[in-house]
Amino acid sequence: MGIQGLLPNVDCVSFKENISAFKGKRVAIDIYGWLHRSVVNCAESIILGKPTKVHINYCIERIKALRAKGITPICIFDGAVLPMKKVTEEERRK
Repeated sequence: MGIQGLLPNVDCVSFKENISAFKGKRVAIDIYGWLHRSVVNCAESIILGKPTKVHINYCIERIKALRAKGITPICIFDGAVLPMKKVTEEERRK
């Protein structure tokens, strides 16, 4: 998932910082990444077709935590197909 090789290419402009340093700022969140990470907590229910909101609640709680720190989350979902990801998308379809 994501853009292959992205992290090494942005490493030179990346830095580690305490979350409180982003107070008053807006941050973009890859919500599909959070959903993907959180479904492990309700995988059995999803596989069995049982109603669950565990994965949704996970995202909501994280958003609330950011807002409690004075950070404005901007939630990003996949948009239109990107030309640079055409080959990757075709491989995923196969």
